[in-house]
Amino acid sequence: MMYPDEDLAGHVRRKSDGKEFFLGLAEIEAVDKKSVNYRLFVEAAKKGETP
Repeated sequence: MMYPDEDLAGHVRRKSDGKEFFLGLAEIEAVDKKSVNYRLFVEAAKKGETP
């Protein structure tokens, strides 16, 4: 994990090979800007912004 003291971790399994590992939420990214996942990340980031 990138930020072990400041991040939430998820136990995940990669679809391509079934490998399981812990992934910090700070490490997750959506690469397809047209995807629903990308829009969800952008909206969540906006909620965390300070005015």
